[in-house]
Parts: sequence; structure tokens; C-alpha cells
Amino acid sequence: MRNRSPALHAVLAASLISAAAPAAEVRSAFAYRLADSTGSLPLSWAALTWDSTASELYVVDLSNGAIDIFNANGMSVYSFGNDSEVGTVLAIAPLPSGDMLALATKRDQWAVLRLNFRGELKSTIEVMLPKEWPDFTPVALRVAGERIYLADLNTMRVVVTGLDGLGVARYDLRTILKIPKKQWSDGLRGFNVDKDGNILGTSSGLFLAFRMTPEGKATSFGGRGSLPGKFNIVAGIAADEKGNIWLTDALRCAVMVYDAQLNFIDEFGYHDDDDEQGLIGPNDVAVAQGRVYVSQSRGGVKAFDVFLK
Repeated sequence: MRNRSPALHAVLAASLISAAAPAAEVRSAFAYRLADSTGSLPLSWAALTWDSTASELYVVDLSNGAIDIFNANGMSVYSFGNDSEVGTVLAIAPLPSGDMLALATKRDQWAVLRLNFRGELKSTIEVMLPKEWPDFTPVALRVAGERIYLADLNTMRVVVTGLDGLGVARYDLRTILKIPKKQWSDGLRGFNVDKDGNILGTSSGLFLAFRMTPEGKATSFGGRGSLPGKFNIVAGIAADEKGNIWLTDALRCAVMVYDAQLNFIDEFGYHDDDDEQGLIGPNDVAVAQGRVYVSQSRGGVKAFDVFLK
């Protein structure tokens, strides 16, 4: 057998080095639990929203509709809620002006309200709904740019309006994602919108996550399994400033990250009630400025510093 040339040896060696090189990974370190002057707060099943303008985290305690605003150090700087004029708040979306929108229920009726920075009612936004969806009942609210996104998680439908409540678009995700009718009842678990107006969502029962463009083109990813990057009970979803998508798995107690092309990168977390790095039933997730916030079924909201290598 003839000896290979030195040049060919170099090419083969480079190929082997490339093949053996580790894939991208995420490094995480526990930072803190959200707290106030009395200590860590026992927030459970909280809904999280990051305010990129003020660099603050809005947390809705879904057990009582109370809202806390936390600074970048994880300390509560303001609290409000349980207002008879506003009703029970399901979701909060801060606006660049300093006002905020709230999705609230009162006497079994839902409404989108504009609140001032103290959480006081300024006005009610009359939302224009599609005539074909008289039963549309949103439980999730997001704002991106000048648009309001409302999601009925049970029926997997989304209505998009301007800040004046006038209709812009509507999406029936059951049809767009081509979900068989026998599985329509699985619904959505997580719902979010990235800075470009792409709708992000998860369905625990369908073992999927997806990203949908404003034009209605959806791409699903993930899939059922116990290996890294796969779903047992996929829950929260959020995108960071670079378009990476972060998700939680409530059963595997993991936080996963996919890149902007929806390729799995890595994950961190494990089931542990005592270890600060551990998680218990992670649910919602928010991410910004190299930090990931994770709400849990118990144990409060944890913050992790993350670095993608």
C-alpha cells in the first residue's frame, strides 16, 4: 500500500480533530432567587415577562394575581395587584412608555387594560375579535413592537392587534401546525413572542415546540424523549437577544437551548430540591442579558447566569 502524502495526512488529521471537537454547550451558574427585603419569595407557577427598556423582570403570581417588579439584582422594587378596579391579573406586558398592559378577569369577563407605572387603571382597550371566534378566551398576553398578542391556550388560537385593539392578524395554530383533530384538546403550555414578532409556543401533550413567522410559516422542533433536547413535559419558552430559544421541561427538570436555526445546543438542570443548581417542576422562562429566569412549581423563581460556548 502506498504511503499517503504529508498533505493528505494533514487533511485527515484536521478532519479527526474537527470530528472530535465538542459540540456547542451552555455553562450555567446559579445567581439568586427572587426576593424582597424579608428574603426569598415562595413564588410558585409564576408567569415571567422581561422589560428590555427598564431591564426589569415582571412576575405575576397566578395564585392570587399579585404582581412584583424585580431589578437586575433580583430584588423586588415595586408590588401591586388585588385591585378591585382592575380585577385578577393573568399576564402583564410592559410598554416602552412606562405604562403596562394587563390581561385581567373580573366577574368572569376578560379585558386588556392599560395601567400606569403604579399599576393603576388608565383605560380599557377594546379588542377587536374575529367574528368567527366569539368564544375566544385569552389567558396569555405579550407585546412586541406596536402589537398586542393574545393567546387562547386551550384552543391554540392567537389574535394580534395594534395597541388600539384593532385587529391585525389571527392564527389557528391547530391548522397551521397540521395537528389532527383528535389531538386538538392538547392545547398550548408555553406562549411567547420574540423581538421580531415571531410567535413561540409549546404543547406538552403534543411533545413539540414551534416558531411561527408573522406571515404564518411555522417550524416545529424538539420531539418526545428522555435524551437531552427531547421533551417529556415541555413548558416555558422564550428567545434571547440573539434569537436563541430557551425552553423548560417540567418533568426532566431541565432548561434547554436551541440556536436561531432551531438546532439543539445544550441543556442544564436536574431534579433537586436542596441544590441551588437543581429545579423542581420548572415552568415559565425569561432570558435577557446573559441571565435565565425560571419559575418552578415550588421553591420560588431562580436566576442563572449562562454562557454559550
